[in-house]
Amino acid sequence: MNSNFTELLIIDDDCCHNILCALALKKIFRTSNVNMTCFTNSEEGLAYIMQSAMSSKKTLLFIDVNMPRLNGWQILARLEQLPKTLTKHLDVYILTTTPNMRDEYRALKSSLVKQYLQKPISNHLHSIFAGQPLQLSVA
Repeated sequence: MNSNFTELLIIDDDCCHNILCALALKKIFRTSNVNMTCFTNSEEGLAYIMQSAMSSKKTLLFIDVNMPRLNGWQILARLEQLPKTLTKHLDVYILTTTPNMRDEYRALKSSLVKQYLQKPISNHLHSIFAGQPLQLSVA
């Protein structure tokens, strides 16, 4: 398991998913000193990331695609505009309830995105932390 993360962030407007995700992640990181923060407001989540980008904290970021205000693609586009020195500590996972090949391709074109995942992410956590590539079937 890759436990060198010091920050775990979830940006998703679905409160229930955030709670389930946080509970699953807490089980994995129960003995480590990892700061976990969930945002249901995408603008607040982006502001937090931009502010904390100056630190060298290894950050695991889960972003939902479909959200009001700023969607996941808009957040990703803003992160991609940052200098690589600020994003090199950032591992991004794109989340969706309705996967499609076009979105998966779009996500994986980004050097920041590690994987494109269908919710709930609790189904994928073992693969994420074991460093295994996921076999995601997209209908």
